[in-house]
Amino acid sequence: MVTGSSHPIAAEPLRVCYLASKFPQWSEMFMAYELREMQSTARVELLALERGQPECVQQLLPAELSQRVHYPDQSADLVYWSQTARIWRRHALSRHRVIPMHVLGFRTSWQMARKCATVMPILRRLRPHLLHVQFAGMAQMGHILAEEFHIPYVISVWGTDIRHQHLPLTTRALQQASGVLCQGRADQRIVIDEFGVAPERTAVVGHAVDTQRFSPTAFNGQRNLLTVARLHPVKGLDVLIEAMALLRDDPLIGRLVIVGDGPERTVLQNQIERLQLSGRVELAGVCHHEQLPVQYGRAAVVVIPSRSEGFNCVKLEALACGRPVIVTRVGGLPEAITPEVGWVVEPENPRALAAAIREALSDHGRVQQMSQAARNKIEQEFSWSQRRAGLLNFWQRNLASQPVPLSTQPSLELRP
Repeated sequence: MVTGSSHPIAAEPLRVCYLASKFPQWSEMFMAYELREMQSTARVELLALERGQPECVQQLLPAELSQRVHYPDQSADLVYWSQTARIWRRHALSRHRVIPMHVLGFRTSWQMARKCATVMPILRRLRPHLLHVQFAGMAQMGHILAEEFHIPYVISVWGTDIRHQHLPLTTRALQQASGVLCQGRADQRIVIDEFGVAPERTAVVGHAVDTQRFSPTAFNGQRNLLTVARLHPVKGLDVLIEAMALLRDDPLIGRLVIVGDGPERTVLQNQIERLQLSGRVELAGVCHHEQLPVQYGRAAVVVIPSRSEGFNCVKLEALACGRPVIVTRVGGLPEAITPEVGWVVEPENPRALAAAIREALSDHGRVQQMSQAARNKIEQEFSWSQRRAGLLNFWQRNLASQPVPLSTQPSLELRP
């Protein structure tokens, strides 16, 4: 219930609709967690443009919550041509004929308008009070749909999306959103300084971790390292492999396991072979989400050597499992990393990274002490009770004074 609010809809459950490009995906499990965790405070539905990998959430979402995930009828794309034309004209998309947003699959503004037309019947049925757009790349589409239905919209930014989306349409949509939710202070500064969003329209609500799934396991004398990342140049994995080459002859250094997949797999494998590290560095491929705690438990320390990054969920999962972390000083990575739980090094510096790894693995007693501090930090600062309260407060603050009745919203006639 929307309690403690003067909003006219305070007497009924708050209805929030997430808007995402694809769901589910291994890299964006937070949406499944929020869909599950926020049901006690609001009715949350999720509208995704495309289906992702359903095996991601089979254990996480019960059947009744899976029914709150919605997809447009792809076969109806050509049916909504009249609505597409109206949206394209009304929102002046003809000025932006080409949209270089390959992550969304839109090559032209007409394609974006067409996709808007196909999801509108779902929004009409769900009748949300608030549209919550996930990622800056979806901001313009959220802006259009919110205008069509006369409801407020908010946007969650996640770090890398605002570092690579400096497009006029995205900037305008961020500026005109009722609110922009950031996961850390570094992202908030970018939203304000680079996108011109009014500071009072931004908020920071920290991540949350499933502390039952991600929980500490005993150290068994292992001195291995773990990295969980997409195999992409921005993740700095080549720098980490160079650091491992510098530590080749150190008997205290165990193996490095890199969990993930991506376009750089062949390049990284060639680097491993060239540096003769095949016995010390393993590209383990994709790991199902439910198996990640096992991977964390096999490591002594988790390393995140990125060149660019947002707040990052991996570091929180590692800390929840009682594993200290080594991160680079980029974006939001250093946030929440104190000397009690980890190390912060300069990016693009294999020697600095190697020094931090050597320091961490040479003092097993210290790592064990840091393990309890890491777990305490998660329980005190990144619990789901805090995330739920923060999200609900953010939603309530950004609700419009009174949604326009649905009878005044645009009709959705099917045209042959």
